[in-house]
Amino acid sequence: MIGTIIKRHRLDQNMSQESLCAGICAVSYLSKIENGQAKSSHEILALLFNRLGLPFPETIGEIEKCGAEIYEAIQTLLLGEKEEAAMQYQMLSLNQGVFLASPLVIDWLILELYFAIDKRDFAEVSEKLVDLEVYAKHFTSNQRYHAYMLKGLVAVNEVSFDAALDAFIQAMHIRRDGLIIAQLAMTYFYKGDYVSAITFGDEAYIELMDAGYLTVAIEVSGIVATAYSNLEQIDKALHVYKRQLNLTRSSGQTMVRYSVNYNIGATYLLMGDFENARLYLNQAIDCLGPDDVWRTYYLYQKLVLCYIGLGQLTEARSWLDKLETHLATSEGKPDASMIQSIKWLGHYKHHDDPIQEPGYLDDLKATFDLAKRDSHYGFQLFYGQYLAEAYKANRRYKDALMLMESLKLS
Repeated sequence: MIGTIIKRHRLDQNMSQESLCAGICAVSYLSKIENGQAKSSHEILALLFNRLGLPFPETIGEIEKCGAEIYEAIQTLLLGEKEEAAMQYQMLSLNQGVFLASPLVIDWLILELYFAIDKRDFAEVSEKLVDLEVYAKHFTSNQRYHAYMLKGLVAVNEVSFDAALDAFIQAMHIRRDGLIIAQLAMTYFYKGDYVSAITFGDEAYIELMDAGYLTVAIEVSGIVATAYSNLEQIDKALHVYKRQLNLTRSSGQTMVRYSVNYNIGATYLLMGDFENARLYLNQAIDCLGPDDVWRTYYLYQKLVLCYIGLGQLTEARSWLDKLETHLATSEGKPDASMIQSIKWLGHYKHHDDPIQEPGYLDDLKATFDLAKRDSHYGFQLFYGQYLAEAYKANRRYKDALMLMESLKLS
């Protein structure tokens, strides 16, 4: 392990073996150290580390005590306790230089990757994954578990759900716990396999509750409920949503209440029950804060469609104006499919029923196509239902039938 650390930092500094070991040891001996074929003395290692400008871990035993603290911070972050995790990370960062030059380098890189993913800094994630792979041959089973978990999380962000499933399944083969089962449930949900999402989500919920991981149990309950919604099993969805709300009563998690109301509203919207959709979507508004930029996009969009469905076009245009203003003034921009959907809905500004007007079908089809590239299956299903109805209205019955078959729409 120490040899890999030396080689990694030597190459990072564009230093030859001859330059590093001059006056310290023979080149052949350094090569054996770097390749793990020789165990060097404390004195030689200290000289090599000094020439590389690295803090030599004089007391390995003391440093290794930090290993448990690193995984405590990872666990805290994965369980949704972000403020506490950030404090733990900040304290550990004081020893970053020592970690990078010690056997804890793998654990430290894993911790940095989790935080980079949480910040959605995927440029840093790509760089750190390369760094982590250098040490792959030294991974313990626990480190392999986290390496697969990280690869899965990155793949989810890249909308590569098959790759994510492969990574999460590899992690589960190493350790089957509530956290990895929850990731599988979420990925199956994103992929549109709602039956598997429910199966793994129910298992994850039991495991997480038994372990006392309430925050993640609440989150996976939302996945199960929304999967039932997308299967149009509204009674089962409402049952799980109610459970999710009950779990949050003592914790005061406003965003969970938003999610429940939003998802129930969106389900009723697709079912054509616009009055119930309006009721739940309006309840979701009360849960939004000024910093909820992304949630605002999706809620406003659903309200536009809800009021169109109710035939209250003045109200629909009012919410469309709010949606366009939000897009123009907010720093955070939504996915391309959401931006395109605003163009599609813009046809209602000047027409009460624009479904057969020039450009309407093209803009809706563009929204659907973009959703296939940048969103999970639920959004494809959502836009697909509107597109199928538009095809029918324009007497393109073959296109409507092909789309409905591909999305398994009845």
